[in-house]
Amino acid sequence: MDIVHTAPFIPLEHIRAAQTRLRRFLDPSPLVPADAYSARLGCELSLKLELLLPTHAFKVRGAMNALLSMEGAAREAGVVTASGGNHGLGLAYAARQLGVRACVTLPTTTPAIRANTIRSLGGEVIVHGDDWNAANDLALSLVAAHGYTYLSPFDDPQVMAGQGTIALEILEQAPDTEVIVCSVGGGGLISGIVSATKQLRPSVRVVGVETLGADCVSQSLARGELVTLPRFASIAESLGTRRSSDHPFAIIRAGAERVVTVSDAHAVAELLYTLDREKLLVEPAASCTLAALTAGLVPEIAGRRVVAVMCGGNTTLSQVEGWRGHFAQPGAVAS
Repeated sequence: MDIVHTAPFIPLEHIRAAQTRLRRFLDPSPLVPADAYSARLGCELSLKLELLLPTHAFKVRGAMNALLSMEGAAREAGVVTASGGNHGLGLAYAARQLGVRACVTLPTTTPAIRANTIRSLGGEVIVHGDDWNAANDLALSLVAAHGYTYLSPFDDPQVMAGQGTIALEILEQAPDTEVIVCSVGGGGLISGIVSATKQLRPSVRVVGVETLGADCVSQSLARGELVTLPRFASIAESLGTRRSSDHPFAIIRAGAERVVTVSDAHAVAELLYTLDREKLLVEPAASCTLAALTAGLVPEIAGRRVVAVMCGGNTTLSQVEGWRGHFAQPGAVAS
């Protein structure tokens, strides 16, 4: 039986409404057993393959739900967002499906292949600034200059509701799930997952994972208030932001068991292991969840039924080869 909705979670009925909306456009992503990791960790690990969605990342859920939820005038004005790449891809895809104009601002660190793919989907791309926060400042300025409707990649209730459909699918596909591990950037993904699980199945533990240099949320939790990183310093560029915001942070504080951090080097090591043993190529923003598990940062998983969310797969062979060479050097650190 569902428990009564309490703030600050996204209401369960909003997440279920998002699931209904998205069914017209998106099939559920597969949940598959990870046999090599299960043997290694001593638990029953499954991987939620968001990389098999259109645009190869979970972000299309929130973007599509937000556009479908907008009033007509807001959509007709066109939408603008800032992105490290994956949210921009999701928004451009959703906008094309619905005949909406979309503009995406990207930091200079965004891989060119993501920018070009956004353009191929019909989105306008403006590259600006060294990180997501600078790109976001530009996106906000375009609202006043051109009348766009702004869409946050993580601090929007309908975006978070869309991401929460991941948890609904997990609990339908594997009702005996006991632990969900997901990555954390600005907090939209974990906020949606926490909101769904804590209202539908409160006993399910939700653990977030960041990479060092992209760890604004774990630092904020330690301080008890929002922290802005002096700079973004991780290869997991799709995690993106130097600062979360009030609503996702409140949800994380209320419902996540913990948010832990791993190094870029460890995320890359598990990316390579996943490619070799599970035959999946994922982003560091996804493999960081596996790094947290293998590092023992998620306690009490022996014999448990665990799901790791593989949030995206928008990486290239040249990137992987570069990371492998870089982190093979003694004492290498992310730049």
